[in-house]
Parts: sequence; structure tokens; C-alpha cells
Amino acid sequence: MLNYYGYMLADRGVRLEEATAMIQKAVALDPNNGAYLDSLGWAYYKQNKLAEAEENLRKAADRQSHDPTILGHLGDVYMKLGQNQSRPSVAGSARSRNGQKAIPGTTKLTK
Repeated sequence: MLNYYGYMLADRGVRLEEATAMIQKAVALDPNNGAYLDSLGWAYYKQNKLAEAEENLRKAADRQSHDPTILGHLGDVYMKLGQNQSRPSVAGSARSRNGQKAIPGTTKLTK
């Protein structure tokens, strides 16, 4: 629940500090959960904390290397950093499934 709600806030760019704190609690409970690490990285990205975002998203990608949402988020960080050559090759197309994104840790899709 902490991860889900924190991610939803972060993805919308609202109450980012609160969202990050919720997700950090989820990560503390399950530090190897790739979806939680993705959510934390995305919350940092939304705060323009790119080093922290990259660190957590790389950990997430190490754990779930074929997850299109994670790869897309990591690709967004690389694009913002100007590191297009580091961007995973599937990141650009993997993020979107008919204009929808998966919510990390679930099979639910959002628009």
C-alpha cells in the first residue's frame, strides 16, 4: 500500500516529499523489491534528484531486467542526463503499451 500510494503521488508530481517517504518505508520493508526501487527512483526523478534516481532505477533494473516500466524510467533519467548512449535500447518503446504505463508492483495500467 505504501509503494502504490507513494508511486501514484510521485507520478502525478504532487506531495513529492511525502511520496518519497512512503516509498522509502516500503523499500525498508523489502529492500530487494524491484518495483519498490523503481518507485523510489521515479520519485527522485520527479524531484530532479537524478543521481539518486539513477542509483535506485539501476538496482530495480538489475532485479527486473525485462520490466518495461523500469527500463522506461531509467531511459528517462539517461535522457535528462544527456546520456542517450547509456539508455537501454528498449526503454523508449517499452514504457508505453497503447499509451498506458504499468504501476510498479502491480499489473494495473494507468493513462
